[in-house]
Amino acid sequence: ALVVKAEAEVTRLEEAADDARESAGLPRKKQKVEEGDAELSYPKWSTAKWNEFETKEQKRRAVEVPKDGDFEIPTQAAQVGLQKGDDTRGWHLHWRRGVFGALQSWAAGSRAAVAYML
Repeated sequence: ALVVKAEAEVTRLEEAADDARESAGLPRKKQKVEEGDAELSYPKWSTAKWNEFETKEQKRRAVEVPKDGDFEIPTQAAQVGLQKGDDTRGWHLHWRRGVFGALQSWAAGSRAAVAYML
């Protein structure tokens, strides 16, 4: 348990350092990722770890998206920090939170349902 806490603290400090670099106009050393994105061995996760990630997810889902008002896609998307990602990370292909997987889950194999949702 102590090793897990130490690894989490290292990750937090690395993220903070990269955030500071980014604020100073310098490039990040690593792409910003959620801790769970880097570890796909979720079957080994403890109940506490699952609860931690699910709590974060519920907080993200609780943020309301305004229905009205102007917006600029490049500016606001950059502010949110959308990750381009790879096969396991990013808004579109994240192994657990990606849009493609969510659409696929709700659509139950129906292309019409995906079109309707989008």
